[in-house]
Amino acid sequence: MDDFYKSNDKRLDMAKTYGGKLSIEIDTLEDLRNAQELIKNFKDNSEGLTTVELTKQYLIKKGVFKNPKVDFIDIGNINHIYKITSGGKELYLKYYGINPRRTTEAIEMIGYTTSRFENEVEALGFLNKTLDDKYKGAIPKIYFIDYENRVLLMTDIAQNKENLKGALLKEYNLNEIKKPIKELASMVAQQHARSINKKLENTDENFVRRFYNFRTFNSAVNLTQNERELIKKRAEKILKENGEFQCLINADISPKQIFINKDEIGICDFEILSPGVASHDIGFFIGNLRLIEIIKEDKNIGKIIEEFLKTYFNELNIELNENKDRFIEFTKENLKFFIGLGMLNRIDAVPLEEYIPENKVQNIREEAKKLIFNS
Repeated sequence: MDDFYKSNDKRLDMAKTYGGKLSIEIDTLEDLRNAQELIKNFKDNSEGLTTVELTKQYLIKKGVFKNPKVDFIDIGNINHIYKITSGGKELYLKYYGINPRRTTEAIEMIGYTTSRFENEVEALGFLNKTLDDKYKGAIPKIYFIDYENRVLLMTDIAQNKENLKGALLKEYNLNEIKKPIKELASMVAQQHARSINKKLENTDENFVRRFYNFRTFNSAVNLTQNERELIKKRAEKILKENGEFQCLINADISPKQIFINKDEIGICDFEILSPGVASHDIGFFIGNLRLIEIIKEDKNIGKIIEEFLKTYFNELNIELNENKDRFIEFTKENLKFFIGLGMLNRIDAVPLEEYIPENKVQNIREEAKKLIFNS
């Protein structure tokens, strides 16, 4: 930082990982101190395990593995995922970013925080303690944690499995899809039923509320002002009435997060696991399935949805005792509303994914509105 004093240039430009610049004007000592803090934050937000080579160097430096094989798996809007192979072990590494790569007005309103990392660590522990043994193989187990750098190394729940989204977008055997879908439905129902009125210590309640808004009325950016107001009013009403039914939901279940084979499932991404509305959880998942149904004109998706819901509510019947009928009634009552919002979210609140043709968007939006306003 001494270079600031030696230079007549009053600006510091710093290259950012994904391009662009940070430009700070320096006129006073106070400006300098502010600039030092901004640069520190800029570096913290820009550097991380964003490449295979950086990830390999990191693992060696930390002494986790001597010479691991690192393969890039996926980059979400926030996180980077790698497959790590060493000494016969296959694990996956998740690096938690801060700044979205692609953004929209609705995404900017979420305000992602680093607490997602601590929340996922706690969520994985909770689920591995709470669910039946037969479902625990579907949940990642933690191998290594680095709180300072927001790095989590976990068992590979995708091993020998296919991504559900990818499976449904191509030709598939309906009977081979149904079994893992039923397993998923039973597991989610068990999670909901066994977590009523429970919380995680690391949950950021303000973030959870912003995320709920993102998935509800902030997803309706391309509807009329009156339609948005109606959605906001109902979403807030549901939240108030949900008090006695509040349970821990994933809040982000989609076919992309599910891995299947004919016998097993695996689920990833529990960083937003938090108290919420059960119908929001399953509604978002089904909304994603309905998108594929409309895009492919695939009537079998409807059968998959029926199988999921039948199994989910059957499992709730087994699991719940107190207020069972009221919980199930409340969940069914609001399900179509959240299915429609899940569909809207995918086409209007986030950058359009490649598998969604632009000429299908208006049709999807109209179908979503029917579900939202006729439920």
